[in-house]
Amino acid sequence: MCGDAPPPPSGEIPGNPPGGSTGGTGLCCACPAEGDLNTNGFSNYFSTSYSHSNLLTNKGKMKITRTEEGGTVAIVKSFSLAYTAGATEAANKATITSAITSAMATWQSSASNYRIQVEQPGCKTQKLTMTYASTIVASGADVAVSVDGTAAPTPPTPGLRSFVQGGTAMTFYTNGVGDIPWTMVHEIGHTFGLPDEYIYDLTSATPAPTVTFKGASLPDKTVTLSTSAIAAATGKFNFDADCVMGRNGNGKYPEYVFYWVAIEVQKIFTAAGVNAVVKVVAA
Repeated sequence: MCGDAPPPPSGEIPGNPPGGSTGGTGLCCACPAEGDLNTNGFSNYFSTSYSHSNLLTNKGKMKITRTEEGGTVAIVKSFSLAYTAGATEAANKATITSAITSAMATWQSSASNYRIQVEQPGCKTQKLTMTYASTIVASGADVAVSVDGTAAPTPPTPGLRSFVQGGTAMTFYTNGVGDIPWTMVHEIGHTFGLPDEYIYDLTSATPAPTVTFKGASLPDKTVTLSTSAIAAATGKFNFDADCVMGRNGNGKYPEYVFYWVAIEVQKIFTAAGVNAVVKVVAA
């Protein structure tokens, strides 16, 4: 029949909502989406004003569920445990497993102060909560943890400091510097692709070094590292920041330590054909 189509019933919006499904073009407003995490944080999540070449690969899984104006971003990492230098499964598994579970819960609790805001064309603005969970697996883990029972050295040596290599391999000293729960929180931060906000082995302190976190749809955040509270090697300069990734035992979680979540959510939406604006906002 010729002529214009009849108008829609009162209260209805002309046209159809965005269509599609995960991986398709025009992901619908409440459609779920998910993806695998496999990103080197250096240059993708942050950059530095000083030499930095360490890989910090963030491996894991991300699942996004949405309602009209809310939803959840779930981050899950798998861990495997191996024992060396006197550490054993019988003596240490419960402690390390509990530390991993507690650390992920701490990151989730801290993330409760923030939301991942999604502005998708054709949809209402959504504010998504973040959840963090871990699994322990026998093989193929996102993070391989070497539980090391080396005896603590006698002072005044610096002591054993747990560390992460490549973002996917952690050496965790049961007799290391710092308490086990907080140390695990910090080291898991590295498995998210986040850097230390302190540095060792500088021979010059002018200008003070910086770390710049990439803000997805927000402006980048540059942190200037101040004189460190952590003992440095003799004759070396050392810097840190008031943040869980900076100062030993610190419990502050600035919004920029969650920028990487927004970056990964944005990547998932882009892969689904959606040019969404994604940012971290206060809860």
